[in-house]
Amino acid sequence: MPDAPLVPRLLVACATSDLTWVDSDVGAARHLLLVDLSPTRKLSLVVDAPPEGDDPLAARLAALAGVGVLFTTRLPEDWSLRLAAAGIFPVEVERPRRVDEILDQLRRLMVADPPLWLCRVLRYQPPRDDHPWSTPDAGA
Repeated sequence: MPDAPLVPRLLVACATSDLTWVDSDVGAARHLLLVDLSPTRKLSLVVDAPPEGDDPLAARLAALAGVGVLFTTRLPEDWSLRLAAAGIFPVEVERPRRVDEILDQLRRLMVADPPLWLCRVLRYQPPRDDHPWSTPDAGA
């Protein structure tokens, strides 16, 4: 049996109120859903949004340690800059979207032909036809 193609792993966070939809802004989210996006996607963790203090983003940044991409419905510019400085790529969705839909789309992008922003998050070059991550059915 041939080895399965290598697929990069990525820790993704979603700002959510119900764990099913990305329907909250990162500052007001009731929960932060952390998902290890790997071929099996077995690991997920729910982090209750930390209480707000003098700097509400600081507590959320600590909870998001190791996250590569954050999906949220609204993101103030100053928060966006601080997230980027922490190595987190913030993605603002235009309307509430199902978490599974976002994760499936992101997984397809990771395997098939990742856009430049995702390559930067994953810190690898886009796959070529002869790249080990390339598969005949990538994108199917």
